[in-house]
Amino acid sequence: MPVEGTDQEAEWRPRMLEELSARTQDESFSPIDEQDMERLSGCVKDTQEWTANRKAAQKRLRPHQDPAVRSDDIRSRQVRGDYLGFMAISL
Repeated sequence: MPVEGTDQEAEWRPRMLEELSARTQDESFSPIDEQDMERLSGCVKDTQEWTANRKAAQKRLRPHQDPAVRSDDIRSRQVRGDYLGFMAISL
């Protein structure tokens, strides 16, 4: 990773991980039937575990080391979660 990208990653990553964690705590999915809720709950649980694992891995690293997770990885998880939530609601 180029040095100039390291500062941005260090700034964005913690905020994005917190936003992703907060989004998985939102339980406002009332129009979803039980089967879709189970599927969505599985996605939420998976995302919570993924986020916790990445945070723990990042804490073990020194500032000069490549990050355990990049903001692009976090963004793709957010998009995936948004898509699955939208699909469950629109079914």
